[in-house]
Amino acid sequence: MEVLLDTNDKENTEEISIYQMGLVLQRLFCVQPKRKIFAGKMAHYQLKWITNSNAAADFNYETFESALPPGFIITKKSLQCIEVLYETEFSINKNKVNKVIIFNDNKFSVILKGQEVHLQKLRISKTYTCSKNEIYNVCMAVKAIPICEGFEFEKKKLKFKANYTVEYLQNGNNTKRVIRSQCCKSVLPFTFIKQPTCKSCTRQRLSYIEPPIQKSEEEKIRELMSSATDAMITLIMSQVSDCKLSNTNQNRWERTIVNECMNWYIRSPLSYIQMRQSGLLLLPSPSMLILYKNSFSHSPGLSRDIFAGWTKKPIE
Repeated sequence: MEVLLDTNDKENTEEISIYQMGLVLQRLFCVQPKRKIFAGKMAHYQLKWITNSNAAADFNYETFESALPPGFIITKKSLQCIEVLYETEFSINKNKVNKVIIFNDNKFSVILKGQEVHLQKLRISKTYTCSKNEIYNVCMAVKAIPICEGFEFEKKKLKFKANYTVEYLQNGNNTKRVIRSQCCKSVLPFTFIKQPTCKSCTRQRLSYIEPPIQKSEEEKIRELMSSATDAMITLIMSQVSDCKLSNTNQNRWERTIVNECMNWYIRSPLSYIQMRQSGLLLLPSPSMLILYKNSFSHSPGLSRDIFAGWTKKPIE
């Protein structure tokens, strides 16, 4: 589509200049006009018509308010602009996050967290017409703009850069602690719907500082002593765990260790005491063995099970 203006017509040029004609074209069309002058005529081409037949010449506040979708409230009315507020589901540090739309003369802007949103980076045109459908579409487009939720601060040890802030982001009933970059624009492109974090906040995390996986003491002993028996490994593990304690009264001896030490002490008390005093092995004291022995109830005399086999042999 082209619009021609004859620059040689003096009568028309006196009434309206080329500059004023350019301003009229900018209001009528969505893009900036590109002009060519040939044969004394100026041609405006590559223009997109944006006027709508439903547009009203005298658009008042009542019709403007009726064109707003649910959730949008007019907060300011003046001859220069109209401010519309939309309250989102997010709150940062118990402060609600609101989107403010400022409607000017055929243009609008969006304010989020006190900063103007770059609509051109989001592929949203700043121009609009004073029609109900156009205002409704503008509000729904602003409502659909994703908000950056920051990088969640997990319980793991993380390493971050210096230029970040810690915030508490609440979305409904869910509250989480997030890390937000100081370069964060608070909005996301429409392609980041599955990942609610911008690139600036994602780059704040350098790496996880995770300790290496600790192997159990039994696995370490089995790697060093592949031919060791289970009893030997149990003895070595008890020595490792008991030597870590500063007070010997805190030792908790395993049942197998107590049984073997008690049998050893009953057979040869002197050898057991000498081995314990030598310091080669950390063994329970004789008084501890007697305490373990007395903790079980004993019936005096001989057990009847001993003579059970004797009574059966003559019968056979």
